[in-house]
Amino acid sequence: MHISWHGLSCIKIQSQDTILVINPYQNSFGVVMPKFKVNIAASTDPGNDQTNNTSSLQGEPFYIHTAGEYEVSGMFITGVQYNGGRVMYLIESEGITLAHLGTVSTELTDEQLEKLEGVDVLFLPLTCESGHSCSRMVSQIEPRLIIPVQYKTGKFTADLAPLGSFAKEMGVKDTNGEDKIILKLKDLPVEETQVKILNTA
Repeated sequence: MHISWHGLSCIKIQSQDTILVINPYQNSFGVVMPKFKVNIAASTDPGNDQTNNTSSLQGEPFYIHTAGEYEVSGMFITGVQYNGGRVMYLIESEGITLAHLGTVSTELTDEQLEKLEGVDVLFLPLTCESGHSCSRMVSQIEPRLIIPVQYKTGKFTADLAPLGSFAKEMGVKDTNGEDKIILKLKDLPVEETQVKILNTA
C-alpha cells in the first residue's frame, strides 16, 4: 500500500491497482490540485471547498460523500456520521484499517470510538476544537500509526496551525517528512503509537 499527502486533508491511497483519493481541494488555496486517475473519490464534507474538487480527478471514480458501507475495487469503506453533517471514513485493504477524520477533530461519541476500535493508521487533522487536544484523541483511538494532515505547509493559503506544537506534544523531534509511505501490515508498530510526517506530494 502506498500513501501520499497532497496538502490540506487530501490523501491518496494506492492498494494494488486501486487508487482512492480523499478530500481533493479546489484550486483557491494557493496550490493547484494535482490531476491523476483514480478509482474512488471520497469527501468528508461535500460543501467545503477544501474537500470537494472531484472534477479535478481523471477517470470515472466512484464517489462517496455520505455515511454507509461500500465495497469498491477490493476496498471496503465505511462512512460514519461525524461532527455535524460531516463524514469520517474507515478504509480496509491489505489487512490494514485506516481512518480519515476529515478537516476538524472534535470530541468523539462512544459509538464513534467503538467504530474506530482497532484502527491501524489514523489521518489526524491538526485542527482540534477549543478545549479538545489532538493528543487526547490519539489516546482515545490508540492507532498504531498517525499521519498528521490539515496543518500549515508550503504555499497553501488556508489559515491553519503549524505542525510544531503537535509534534512537540507527541515527542516527535525530527519533523522532516517523507515523500510517501509504503506500508505493509507486518511493518506496523506493535508496542507504541508512531507518528509519520509526510511532505506534500
